[in-house]
Amino acid sequence: MKARLPLFFNTEWLPAAFAAIPAVSAEAKPGGAIPRVELQALATRAENELKGNILPFWLKYTRDRERGGFYGLIDQDMTVHKDAPRGALLTSRILWTFSAAYRIYHDPDYREMAQWAYRDLMDKFRDREFGGLYWSVTVTGEPVETQKQIYGQVFGIYALAEYYRITGEKPALDEAIALYQLIEKNAHDGKQGGYFDALDRQWQHVKQNVLGAYLEVAKFAHPYHGGLHQPAARLA
Repeated sequence: MKARLPLFFNTEWLPAAFAAIPAVSAEAKPGGAIPRVELQALATRAENELKGNILPFWLKYTRDRERGGFYGLIDQDMTVHKDAPRGALLTSRILWTFSAAYRIYHDPDYREMAQWAYRDLMDKFRDREFGGLYWSVTVTGEPVETQKQIYGQVFGIYALAEYYRITGEKPALDEAIALYQLIEKNAHDGKQGGYFDALDRQWQHVKQNVLGAYLEVAKFAHPYHGGLHQPAARLA
């Protein structure tokens, strides 16, 4: 039986995505510059794929128009599991993607999608008692996994800051700053450097990581730890 992954962890699209990337010609030597004409062709194909396939797919198939938010699981045959838990990571990525897309292309459909994602993130995933974002919730917004995974919090900063850039809505910026402050206060390791990745709902360090098999330990040198300064720079 083939294992299924939640929508925000599904990587089965990767082979097809890489197949769509044109091969670099023999003129490009290892370590050398790729001819400008090839870079332009690659950029055009990537943009066409984004606007003609990827963004339209998410616009058309992923929103739960009955209960709000986004479906947590869609099979390869497009079977929608309407009652699957929803993840903050997915909503944050959608929020960032469509906010950035609107900033570049000014398509009102992209802005509307970003607004949909923003409402979902704030209404269902925000922990109003202890701050931060729940890792997952039910379709009605009841917490399932309350652990404060820094991986998810960082994507929240990215998304909220980008949404603020296109809307100027100060509550989005305030929430992004609050997330950053919570991470610095509770997850930063002042003795050895770096950041603890897994914390419980009240921001206490824990050994169990909700990412399970994807990550083996609760503290490690993950790329997004160093990249925490990138979303932080958006807040400047």
